[in-house]
Amino acid sequence: MDTILYNEDIQFPEAFPAKHSYENRINSNPFLALHWHKACEIVYVESGSYVCTIGGTRYAASQGDILFVNSCVPHDRIFYSGRYDVMVFDPMRIFMGASGQTTPDAGLQIFTTFPKEDFGLRKYASEFFPVIRNNPPGEEFMITGFLYKLYMIAGEHHFFMADRETQSVSIRKMQKIDPVIEYIKDNYMHPIYVDTLAGIVRMSPRYFSSLFKSVTTMSPLDYVNLFRVNKACGLLTESSVSVTDIAYKCGFNDSSYFSRIFRKYKGVSPIVFRKHNS
Repeated sequence: MDTILYNEDIQFPEAFPAKHSYENRINSNPFLALHWHKACEIVYVESGSYVCTIGGTRYAASQGDILFVNSCVPHDRIFYSGRYDVMVFDPMRIFMGASGQTTPDAGLQIFTTFPKEDFGLRKYASEFFPVIRNNPPGEEFMITGFLYKLYMIAGEHHFFMADRETQSVSIRKMQKIDPVIEYIKDNYMHPIYVDTLAGIVRMSPRYFSSLFKSVTTMSPLDYVNLFRVNKACGLLTESSVSVTDIAYKCGFNDSSYFSRIFRKYKGVSPIVFRKHNS
């Protein structure tokens, strides 16, 4: 299992820049490694539970919840059980007007989760996704209509982040820290220091930490810990190695600290994670 932060290159059909899938997994293959993509992503949880990390924050979603992953935001996924819909799309193409120009709202950074008072968005999603699963005639129009309504509600009720940057800027920042990501991949089992990481890209530790956090929404050491935890997930599900040995293999010098950090990112202890995912 590769746990490096990787770029998932999603290819859309030339005719329409969106893809939909419907998943039904009961405690099987729940883990998806930390990754990012240019496309935006919407997850609708029809039933069960859905646990993931988006931008360094853990989210636990349940029936009827909607999660939104903005362009270029690192995220991973854990599915304990249930049914859910995933839709990825290119907002720049979806919201391109007749003039060939993208509308300004296409760049909105939508909230990852929506407040309880969502002005009918959850209800609309509960009606939309069961229909779209059957690939009905006019599917493209239905998806476009759903996305227009989502963005309309987000804009009207301020369900978006005030600070935003262009997709191209985000990608350039990702490329700058690539050598650091590779170093962490090769050395996660050893002690890693911010000064060392900053030196790889010839930056001051302070500037490097600021840049790294702007890209991953995590501090460098938080990312290292998450990387180690993700690596541990593979060992917990694919081997019978003890939790203590896994902690040491993944760069943690204290099994209690490992368990605490593991629970921080995954919401459960290593033992419970192994039980659910073996």
